[in-house]
Amino acid sequence: MAKAAAKDKGWIGGAAALFVTAAFLFLTIPMLYLHSDEELSYRATNGTLVDTIRWQTSLQDNQAPLWFVLFNTWRGTVGDHEFTSRMFGALLVMPALAFSYRIGRRAFGSSTAGAIGVLVLTGNHLFFNYALDIRPYPLVMLAAAFSTWALQRWALRDRRRNAILYGISVAVLLYTHYLLIFLTVAHAVYLILAHRLTKARLTHGVMAVITAVLLFLPWLPVAVSHVNHLRNLEAETGTGRGIAGIGVSTQATTSESVRNLLYAASNGLPFVVAGVLIVGAVLLFRRRGYWLALAWGLLTPAVYLIANFIAAVYAPRFVSHALLGIGIAVGGAVTTIASRTRYRVGSATAWVIAFALVGLNLFTFEGRTEIPPRTHYRDVFLAMNQQASPGDAVLFYRGGEDDPEVTWNIDHYLSTELADSITTDSAAAREARRVWFVTRDWFGEGVQDAFHALEQTHPLQTVIGKCTTEWCFLAQLMQAPPNSEPVVFAGVLPFYGADVTRSSGAVTVRLWWRVESPPPADYSISVQVIDPTTGELVAQDDGAIHHYGETVQTSAMQPGQIYIDERTLPGTWDDIQVRLIVYQSWDGVRLTLPDGNDFLALNE
Repeated sequence: MAKAAAKDKGWIGGAAALFVTAAFLFLTIPMLYLHSDEELSYRATNGTLVDTIRWQTSLQDNQAPLWFVLFNTWRGTVGDHEFTSRMFGALLVMPALAFSYRIGRRAFGSSTAGAIGVLVLTGNHLFFNYALDIRPYPLVMLAAAFSTWALQRWALRDRRRNAILYGISVAVLLYTHYLLIFLTVAHAVYLILAHRLTKARLTHGVMAVITAVLLFLPWLPVAVSHVNHLRNLEAETGTGRGIAGIGVSTQATTSESVRNLLYAASNGLPFVVAGVLIVGAVLLFRRRGYWLALAWGLLTPAVYLIANFIAAVYAPRFVSHALLGIGIAVGGAVTTIASRTRYRVGSATAWVIAFALVGLNLFTFEGRTEIPPRTHYRDVFLAMNQQASPGDAVLFYRGGEDDPEVTWNIDHYLSTELADSITTDSAAAREARRVWFVTRDWFGEGVQDAFHALEQTHPLQTVIGKCTTEWCFLAQLMQAPPNSEPVVFAGVLPFYGADVTRSSGAVTVRLWWRVESPPPADYSISVQVIDPTTGELVAQDDGAIHHYGETVQTSAMQPGQIYIDERTLPGTWDDIQVRLIVYQSWDGVRLTLPDGNDFLALNE
């Protein structure tokens, strides 16, 4: 009775592990940014379902169709926001994790092993990237998990219907991603080495192959045309590597690429994971389920890497599904190691080890969340929206204005007003008072020259984004003085206007000055807040020019340079008048204006 009750409750750990891993995926969606291939996914699935299939068959892409058909349907249902698109990936991965749990539970006869196999993927940055990718890879994980589950079912119960189910799963693999054929190679090696090849199993194997071939046959001509198109394209561009494949976006099989894969798959902990798997191999040598997990998690990437010598078929994203196999193996190994402890708390020990591994994953997670680092267009455009004002112009100067990835981000994240004001004409942008200078090639020839030319009339105010070796995209707000013609104090100090803003408990005044020749003396500048009803002075700020934290005396002003003098006066008033006064600090005599007044009202 006790064992039956424990068995009945075994699913709770699996459900909890699935919940934790899925919650992690959903909560970390905002940490990822669109990359160019993901933008291509949107283009490939625009329009109706027929349009999507036509895109796939017209050689504009080289992908199997299933994910694109599903994504087209998803977009038509929930829209095409980046968050919901990544949520689609997470929803596909959840049943993949459920299959992984089932495989682990059956392989090791332990719900704890299956649950831990799911849990240890939490925080793995390679899994995180491709589980949320707006590309076929989340579906690749699901298809691979379904096919491996079907293989396990057939291997343990050699029945015709199980073999046919596996054949169906192979067809699903090929409709999901052509390179998943290498997973079936690993499956075949496992089946041959770990199970007796009886006459009945061979017969059922033939049935599985026939089932897969018949189901994939309608798409086979398109798949062949995709391969030939790739070969022709790479022959034209000189990017080919081997007899076929995607040379321009794959990696050669080298010691470095193998080392990088091991590092990424283990989340930077190769010796820890290798140690667990080696101990597991010793303790679970006779467990065929453990070797199934290793066939998926280790042999499958090895098949890709070996085939990569003759065809360009390897990149980390192609083998990201193997992480689920590694997770299953780790779950079995950890549970077995814990059960061998001298204390009767094997299950509790297993969970402690599992959460320790997850903790290590999370500790190293934030520093390398993207593979490779992506440009944060979204954050830059959203920040621009927050700081925008009516009439702003957006000048794209080598900012990727012709790049579909940039265009997609503009359409989805930049406000309509700013998007409508985009121009590549510097002279046209200069007509606006506020100009956003946008570039992703800051160190490119002529870019900084164009920036400095605009800066002569529009000083830099704000910088959004960055330009480093990781990514470069800058939106720099440049602003001209409020007035094109100055008001001149005493014929020596030209004033080009002020920006007066009121916020909770303060008034901020920005004064704009520019001289053609330095004034003959050091004048004091006073900003005064006056109660218009009584004429009483309620606040003031006197002194030299405060230019971005630097004190500038009027006699030291450089000809042609724009100085922005910012003053903040604390206080709360319902109605105020702000006045500007320039006077001689040594005797208090005020400089007069052309109309004879000795002050200028700034907010009238």
